[in-house]
Amino acid sequence: MDFSMRAQSDIQSMDASMQDSENMFIEFEVFTNDRIQKQFLIVKQLIEGDLESADQSIRELLGLIQRSPLPNHIKKQVVYGFLDILMFKIQHLSLSKEGTKKEDLLSFSEINKMLTTNDFHEIERMLLVVYRRIIDFENHLKNSSKMKEVLNYIDTNYRDPELTLNSIAQNFELNHSYVSNTFKKEFGYNILELIQIRRITEAKYLLENTQQSVSEIAYKVGYYSYRTLSNIFKRLEKMTPTQFRELKENFKSNGLTKHPSK
Repeated sequence: MDFSMRAQSDIQSMDASMQDSENMFIEFEVFTNDRIQKQFLIVKQLIEGDLESADQSIRELLGLIQRSPLPNHIKKQVVYGFLDILMFKIQHLSLSKEGTKKEDLLSFSEINKMLTTNDFHEIERMLLVVYRRIIDFENHLKNSSKMKEVLNYIDTNYRDPELTLNSIAQNFELNHSYVSNTFKKEFGYNILELIQIRRITEAKYLLENTQQSVSEIAYKVGYYSYRTLSNIFKRLEKMTPTQFRELKENFKSNGLTKHPSK
């Protein structure tokens, strides 16, 4: 009787163990499928530059890891795969900007800590910190590229009297405050200052090398009136356009080519 009961108990234990193994296998299969789908989606979103959607997908993947009842060593495999995704993105960014080091975006100590700790809340925090760092860097690259386009646009169109911050922002379909702040951060000048400098530089060349009147030059460089050119010229050069022309003519007549202070 005792033997029969022990045998029955052993069979029940084996059945329970087999059921647990089967459940674990099913859980692992579901987890793996979900994880692969999320990882492929994140890679696709990162390649396409859809950073907002990638951020949401990353949070969902990290939540999937935390909720899973699977052992930590299996969860760690997902962390390895996630690090591969981030390293792929970092490699791409470091090649996009000369002088950028991969270690600036993801340090060896961060990698080592994520691979050695079993605190998945800490892993999630660190991964999100690294991802935010990547987003900020990529946004910087995009802003820099866009502002170079704005700079080229100014250089091509500075003679247009209607060229303003608002017209430039409208041309690029950007908010004028964003353009103004980002441009100054990138180049050290605000857009109006740069337009004025470009126009005055052109005016100086025309004053020195042509016989055109100041009014004609004002119109050619993008001003509707002599007075506007004269006011801006005097503010930047500390003399009027006429005084500048006379000074250059005196230098030439004395065999000099340029003012010592210019």
